[in-house]
Amino acid sequence: MLPSRAWELALGGLIVFARPIRHRLAAEVAAFAGILLILASVAALGADHPFPGVAALPCCLGAALVIWPKGHPTVMARVLSLRPMVFLGLISYSLYLWHWPILVFFRHYTNGEPPSALESALLIALSLAISIASLRYIETPFRRPRGVTRVVTTGVATMAAMLTLGLVLVAAEGLVWRIPAAASAVRSNKVMQQWKCPRPTLEGLEGNLECVVGAPWDKAHRRAVVWGDSNAQHFKHLLDDVGKRSNVAIAIWHGCAPHIDNERVRQHNAKQPDRSEKCAASRRKILDWIARTKPDIVVMSASWLGVATTTYHRDLGKRSGETGRELMRDGLISTIGEIGAGPEIIILTDVPYFRSNPTPCVFGKLSGLLRRPCDESKTTLLASDVLRRHGPTNRVLQRVADATGARLIPINANMCRNDTCITELNGEFIYRNRNHIRINLQVNTRSALIVATGLGRLFVLARHQAADAVQ
Repeated sequence: MLPSRAWELALGGLIVFARPIRHRLAAEVAAFAGILLILASVAALGADHPFPGVAALPCCLGAALVIWPKGHPTVMARVLSLRPMVFLGLISYSLYLWHWPILVFFRHYTNGEPPSALESALLIALSLAISIASLRYIETPFRRPRGVTRVVTTGVATMAAMLTLGLVLVAAEGLVWRIPAAASAVRSNKVMQQWKCPRPTLEGLEGNLECVVGAPWDKAHRRAVVWGDSNAQHFKHLLDDVGKRSNVAIAIWHGCAPHIDNERVRQHNAKQPDRSEKCAASRRKILDWIARTKPDIVVMSASWLGVATTTYHRDLGKRSGETGRELMRDGLISTIGEIGAGPEIIILTDVPYFRSNPTPCVFGKLSGLLRRPCDESKTTLLASDVLRRHGPTNRVLQRVADATGARLIPINANMCRNDTCITELNGEFIYRNRNHIRINLQVNTRSALIVATGLGRLFVLARHQAADAVQ
């Protein structure tokens, strides 16, 4: 347990010193309220809630109210004293230890898919069976040792061996030699983002600077800044190649969608409550830098589809895709107006989004390990479905381009010219999750992807304008 969670254990320990609740009705209310708090936590907590922390308080308080000493037996106490409940209590620690690895290994086998109702029942039964055996053959003998020295020695030696094995496996990033190179390249999000930035710093642009790519900044014919969130960052390896070919230096500013200013537009992020404030600070900084430095090109790229559903004006409860797209249109037009005349503005649409992360299925297929075969639909993108989902956002970005004179590069449309969208090039799967491109692609795959996305023509107009200016 992390030190930050020590209060959870301490809360139970403090109950030892609590005075018993003597009043019968108060005791019943306390026990019933405790059960309600525990059940409310089970029902309310989800993947979007940060846990532990404050979210752990209701269930911990609930448990404390249930076990609080009482002067009279309560209904809840009688229920919890039933033999099946007592039996669950006996195996609870073993169940706590064993259920997690069982679920984790099962999710690996299913390539991340959650278990069905039948599978869940079988997993629960397996966890119970192993927990009963663990209680019988591990916990009970350990609690009643025949020789204390032998038990302690065996326990310490086992823990030391497991710790050593764990450290070795972590340092080696697993037993990578077991899988082919193609599978190794997609084995983790960390691996799929491996790429050495040629220039990680730029004077006057500190903070959210991701990388400087393309031609050398001080020698390039043109200078550009790519401004956006992680959907700007995932193009950096492609932009490096494009910039070198076009003699354009490119600074990649990795923060938020450009129109989030914490005044007209705010963004909800349950795991990052101060997201809007950080976006606004990042926005002010890059706008000031653009005004001082006067780059030739400003490229805007973001997770437009995701941003549309998470942004709002003042009332968080009123956010919707339609409202978010209206805020996107007005906010981008305003932002481009703040940039002013001078730089060419280019807007990139999203890459085609999967509905769920396809890479576990890709890894499972390539690895040759024991995995449940995935349905082909998990790694395929139908153009009709992609363009239907991205269509409303694409139309908003086109209206922004029409209103401001910006140039729009329709990346998702470019990648979906046939019945299915491009997900694989030169034998390499190009995605690292549902909506980001892999960074660790081979050189020939990067070249093919530049053509497929339309990024090869990103700076063509700027180059022609530069030639006209010289003439």
